[in-house]
Amino acid sequence: PLPQRDNRIFMCPSIARAHSEERDALMSEMKILSHLGYHDNIVNLLGACTQGGPMLMITEYCSHGDLLNFLRAHAQDFMVSMMSVEEDDACYKNIAVQPPRLRSDSGISCWSDYQEVKPALSPGHTDPGQLIDTLSVFDLMRFSYQVAEGLDFLSSRNCIHRDVAARNVLLTDRHVAKICDFGLARDIRNDDSYIVQGNALLPVKWMAPESIFECVYTVQSDVWSYGVLLWEIFSLGKSPYPNVVVDTNFYKMIKDGRHMEQPEFAPDEMYHLMTLCWSLEPTNRPTFKMIGQLISRLLPSTNDMLQHPNDQVMYKNIDECREDEEVRGASLKRREEERDHRDDAEEMKLKNIYQLS
Repeated sequence: PLPQRDNRIFMCPSIARAHSEERDALMSEMKILSHLGYHDNIVNLLGACTQGGPMLMITEYCSHGDLLNFLRAHAQDFMVSMMSVEEDDACYKNIAVQPPRLRSDSGISCWSDYQEVKPALSPGHTDPGQLIDTLSVFDLMRFSYQVAEGLDFLSSRNCIHRDVAARNVLLTDRHVAKICDFGLARDIRNDDSYIVQGNALLPVKWMAPESIFECVYTVQSDVWSYGVLLWEIFSLGKSPYPNVVVDTNFYKMIKDGRHMEQPEFAPDEMYHLMTLCWSLEPTNRPTFKMIGQLISRLLPSTNDMLQHPNDQVMYKNIDECREDEEVRGASLKRREEERDHRDDAEEMKLKNIYQLS
C-alpha cells in the first residue's frame, strides 16, 4: 500500500514497451532511490511495480514542474517584486494608495502599516499557509539552499549526480526544491543542453573540466555543476554561457579558468560562491555542507523579514563557513583522540588488574 502523506498526489513514471536501455535506466533509478532513503530535497521513491505489466515507479508529485521553466515563467513576477521593493524604500508613503484593512473588533476600515506576526521558520523553508505569488531574490536564495541541502545528502550517501542543472530540480506546490533524475531514461536527443561527445550526449556547459577532459566524476564535479545551476537561478533561467558555441574556443576558455559574468540578480556573495564552485582545482571548491551553511546565513528568518522588510541582507564571507567547518572538524578530531586515550587507559587498567590477579 502507498504511504499516506498529507493527501499528496503521486507521479508514476512508466515504461510500457521500452528499449532494454531505458528499462535498465529506470531500474537503476529505482535502485539508487531505494538506497538513498528519504530527504526533503530529493524526489523520493514511494513504490514500484516491476512485474505483471508496464514497469512503474511511484514518486512524489511536484506540481510546479522543473525549476528552469518555473524561473522563466515567473521572470515577470520577479521584476514586479523588485519594483515593489524599490517603491517601499521611499521615505514617505501615500496612504491614499495603501489597501484598506478591516478591523475585526470594530468593523471600521482603516489603513495600517502593521505586519502580521507569524512563527519563525528555519532557513530555506516557506510558510505552508503562504504560497509565493511573486518571486523575490530571497526565493532564489531559498531554492539555492534547498538544492545544496539535497546535494549534501546525496554526497553523504556516496551518490554522485553527474547532471546537476535547473532542469533536474522539481518544485512542489509548497515551492520546495527537489533534485530528480538519478538515471531515469528520458529523451535528451531534442535537448540542446546536451552535446555529442563521441557516442554520448553530454551537458557540456554544466560539466567540470575534469569531467569534460578526463571523464572524472566526483562530488567536487557536482559542485562545479551546482555553480552553473546557481547562475541559472539568478539569471532567471537563462542558458549558461549565452551566445557561446561549444567548440575549441569554448574548451580553451574552460581550461584557462575563465567563467561567466555575474548574473543580473545575483548578490555579490552568491556570485563569489559561484566562482568558488568553478575553481579549476577540485579540492579548492567548497563542500555542499559549507555551501548550505553560507546560504543559510544569507537567508533572513521570517520574523526578520517581517520586522525589517527593507533592510539589506548582511552577507558573510564563505571563509567564515570554511573556518567553522575546520573548527568543528578539529573539535571532533580532539574528542575522538580523547575517547581513544580513555579507551587505551581503560585497556591498560584492565591489563594491570589481570596481572595483579
